Amino acid sequence: MQNEAVDKQQQAARRDILLNAKNLCLDLILLNQEKTLMDIRMKNADELQALYEKRLTTGDANILEVNKIKMERMNVQTEVAQNSAAHRTALQSLLAMNGNMPLEFAETTYPAIQEINDYNVMRDEVMASDLDLQAAAATARAAEKQVSVDRQGWLPKLEAGFRRNTDDAVSMNGFVVGGSLPLFQNRKKVKIAKAQAISAQLMQESAKDRVEASLMSLFNEMQQLKDAMNAYDVPLMYRSLDLLKQALTEGQISLIEYFVETESIYKNLQAYMQIEKEIVVFVTRQDLYKKRAKFVLDFEEGNIRRNSPKERQEKRIRDRKLYYGKLMPFIYARFFGLLGLFRVILARTISLFRPMMLEVSECDMRVTVNKSCALAAQTFMIAMANEGYDTCPLEGFDSRRMKKLLKLPHGAGINMVIPCGIRDGNKGIWGERGRVPFDEIYHRI
Repeated sequence: MQNEAVDKQQQAARRDILLNAKNLCLDLILLNQEKTLMDIRMKNADELQALYEKRLTTGDANILEVNKIKMERMNVQTEVAQNSAAHRTALQSLLAMNGNMPLEFAETTYPAIQEINDYNVMRDEVMASDLDLQAAAATARAAEKQVSVDRQGWLPKLEAGFRRNTDDAVSMNGFVVGGSLPLFQNRKKVKIAKAQAISAQLMQESAKDRVEASLMSLFNEMQQLKDAMNAYDVPLMYRSLDLLKQALTEGQISLIEYFVETESIYKNLQAYMQIEKEIVVFVTRQDLYKKRAKFVLDFEEGNIRRNSPKERQEKRIRDRKLYYGKLMPFIYARFFGLLGLFRVILARTISLFRPMMLEVSECDMRVTVNKSCALAAQTFMIAMANEGYDTCPLEGFDSRRMKKLLKLPHGAGINMVIPCGIRDGNKGIWGERGRVPFDEIYHRI
C-alpha cells in the first residue's frame, strides 16, 4: 500500500516537470507570435523610411517625418532585442529539461484543445485522474491496513525449533517449544495507528476540497478569458494595418495619423496575445524581513544625510536604526509561535501604561503582511484600469501547487491571483449585482 502511495507521488512529480515544460513551450509560442508582429512592424518601418527619404529629396516630406520613422525603427529594434533575450532564456530552460539536447522551437500557434463547457464533466474527469488525490487515497488505504496489522499483534506467539548450546563444557542439544502473550509490547500501537488512519483520511478530504476549489477557479477564469479573446477580430486588425499603409503611401492620411492608428492596433494585437496566457500573482515574502529592513534602513540613512539639517541627522539616524534595525526584525521574526506569544505578553503589559499596538502575534503579522500586499494589488488593479485593461481578483486557488509551479520558497505566501485582459461588454455578468446598504457599512461619528 505504501509503495503505491510513493509510486503515485513519483508520478505526480513527473507530471509537474512535464507541466513546467509545457508552460515553457507556451511562453515560447507567445514570444514567437510577438516576434512575427515585430517583423511586420520592422518591414513597414523600413518601407516607409525608404519612401519618405525619397520624398525628402523631392521636397514632398520634411526631416521631422523621416526622424519619426527612424524612432519607430529604434523602438521596434529595442523590443526585438528584449524578445530575443526572453526567447533565449525560455529556450535554455527547456533545453536543460531536455538533457541539453539540441532543440528548435518555432511554433507560433497554440495546440488545439477540446473546449470545456460543462464543469461537472471536467470535475469528474480530473478527480478520477489526479495523481495527488490517488496518492492521498493510497496513503489512507495503507493507514487502514496498518490498523489491521497492529490489531494482530495481540495474538499469542508460539515458537518451536532446534537449539544447540556449546557455551558450557558439556554441550547440550535439544528441541525448544514455547509461547508468549504480548501484554505490553503492543500497548497503544492500535490507538496510534487509528489516529494516523484518521489523519490520512482528513488529508485525503482536504486534498479533494483543494482540487475542487482550484478547478472552479480555473474554470471561471477560462470562461472569462474565452469571452475576452472572442472580443478581438484579429484578421480585421491585420487588414487594417495593410489599409493604413496603403492610405499613407497614396497620401490619403498623414504620417501622424498613420502612427496614431497603427499604435492602437499593435497594442490590441499584443493584448490579444497576452490574454491567452496572462495572469498576475501577488506573493508575500515575510521570510525576507531582515533583508527588507536593512534595505530601508540604508535608504533612510542616506536620505537623512542628503536632506536633513546636520544638527538633527544623528538623532534621526539613531531613531531609524532602532526602528528598522531592532524593532522591525523583532516584530516580524517567527519561531514556532513562541516569539509571537512573547510579543503579545510584552505588548499587553506595556498597554497597561500607554497606548500600544496589540496585534503582534505571528498570526497577526502574517495578516499585516497580506494586508500590505493587498494594498499593492489594489494599486495595480487601479493602474491597469487607467491603462484600459480589466482585472479580476481570484480566490479558492490551490496555493501549494501554485507555489510549486512558480518555484517559490517555503517562506513565501500567495496573497492574490489576478487575471488581466479586456472585458467583452457585459458578458460574464449573469444578473443584478447586489450591495450591502450604505448606511449599514458607513457610520459617521
